[in-house]
Amino acid sequence: AAWIHGTVTIAAKREPGGPVRVVQDVGSTRQLYCTAVGKALAAWLPPSEVRAALATTLKVDPEAIDLDASIVDALGATSIDFLDVNFRIETAFGIKLASQLVLDHVEEELGEGKAIDRNNQITAAAAELLRMHLGDQPDLKAGLYADEVARLVTPRTLIDAVLGITAHLPAACPACGAEDWQGADGLKVACGACGKDAAYPTGDELTRAWIRKVEQERRLFAGA
Repeated sequence: AAWIHGTVTIAAKREPGGPVRVVQDVGSTRQLYCTAVGKALAAWLPPSEVRAALATTLKVDPEAIDLDASIVDALGATSIDFLDVNFRIETAFGIKLASQLVLDHVEEELGEGKAIDRNNQITAAAAELLRMHLGDQPDLKAGLYADEVARLVTPRTLIDAVLGITAHLPAACPACGAEDWQGADGLKVACGACGKDAAYPTGDELTRAWIRKVEQERRLFAGA
């Protein structure tokens, strides 16, 4: 399949030997967000858009950006830069990234002191949760100052955040019920029937739900 300006064209297909078959014919077209293959192609969009947002804000070559390097240490980003980058990404995709840090959500959901102690250092439980969220990084351990957590954020962290939100695109438009999502540039999605923009859960809502789910399953903070 090929994607051109929001439309997926079926270029070739292989018929399965079993009773299940692919219904799209070669040469047929579908909107990007209306087929499984289109959504698979759409998964390649966030990396390029995140690179573009970082490059524009930080005045760097997008191709020189290491997706797994610290945005703070490798690119010199400040807290103001993060706000600008997030705004660019949110505008491009029509989403709302998390405005609060994971540890702040833990403190609100599970109680003060559960994630950050009185010395402003993260707890062992918080370190384990952040490893689940950010990956197993060498500096990520109990005793790390909470202010230093931002140094662990990479471009891939932002990419995962975008994918996590856009994965919650509903099958049908809540406003009119049509299953006709369209996105001319493959980024911001709107209903092709009524024109309403796609409505996603916010990054903060998804983060809180994830924390509750992890705590229910792992009980990381039960003894903290």
